[in-house]
Amino acid sequence: MRYGSGMYRYLAIATLGALLLQGCAAKSMADKEKPAPVAIVPIGINGVTFEAPPQVCDSATFVPMQRINTGWVALVPFGFCRPDNPQVMFNSTRQWWGEKDEGIIGCTQLLKKQGMQIMLKPQLWIGRGTFTGDYDAGSEEAWQQWEKGYSDYILHNAQLADSLGIELFCLGTELEFAVTHRSAYWLGLIQAIRKVYKGKLTYAANWNEFEKVSFWPQLDYIGIDAYFPLSEAATPSVNELVKAWHKSFSVIEKVQTTAQKPVLFTEYGYRSTDYCAKEPWVHGRDGTVNTTAQANALEALYRRFAPEQWFAGGFIWKWHANDARINGEKNSDYTPQHKPAESVIQQWYQQKNNGAQ
Repeated sequence: MRYGSGMYRYLAIATLGALLLQGCAAKSMADKEKPAPVAIVPIGINGVTFEAPPQVCDSATFVPMQRINTGWVALVPFGFCRPDNPQVMFNSTRQWWGEKDEGIIGCTQLLKKQGMQIMLKPQLWIGRGTFTGDYDAGSEEAWQQWEKGYSDYILHNAQLADSLGIELFCLGTELEFAVTHRSAYWLGLIQAIRKVYKGKLTYAANWNEFEKVSFWPQLDYIGIDAYFPLSEAATPSVNELVKAWHKSFSVIEKVQTTAQKPVLFTEYGYRSTDYCAKEPWVHGRDGTVNTTAQANALEALYRRFAPEQWFAGGFIWKWHANDARINGEKNSDYTPQHKPAESVIQQWYQQKNNGAQ
């Protein structure tokens, strides 16, 4: 009986030990599968791009931005030219109020009263469906005419920005062909801007262009319109998207290390549709509304970039003036207004920045 009793106790202890080890192993596996807690790192330049209103707006227009803790707003005074005509037109009586000098002045005054900081982002619109990055004036004579008109446009807005105390100025948006083929012009333009504008400077390079920009060392920020393709899934998870950033992140980090300038997403965003992270640059009104996909994509972007000391922040594309009219449940546009994306942005925009780096 003593031997049998001892053997019983031995088997019982061994069984209990095995169960405990199995339980520990299961817990360890569960811990590995459970996503790690995310530390919210407040975004420095916590901005939105404001869609220029057709008519005069008032201070109430900007109050809804407080829902997501916005501290910065990009204002866009559009300029225009056509593929077959190098003349650059801007501040025309035919333009919307918010695209002209009077609108920029009015919006800036209202925003500053609410404690907002501003990026002025003159942006060229090429007619007849031509993408700005493909614009080629053609002959040397045409290029010189275009450059004269573009300089007038940019320097006019740089002087306006300086007079209004605007903190950040963007000297161009997605002009890949002009930037890569007319590099001397851009160096001269930057020098001219510095003479009339005292704030920080950037350029908004398209996601597939920023590696080719030669003048990053002459600016204060590496500006990227961050519409990188990430996933072909209809509703990719946050973890899937964080992993999908690996390749593009490495390229951005390499450019940043070389230029030694902080990175600013001069535009970033996703439509609230299925497959929104597949080709984020594709505009349109079609597609099945999917607000979860949009929220996941934004959450992944913040998780991947916010902890990096060289990441300055960015400007959501985009925020509409008619906030009350936007039905988030049916809206497939880039705006986060009245969608789950607002809660995501609000967390990462939780503190207002006190100034550009």
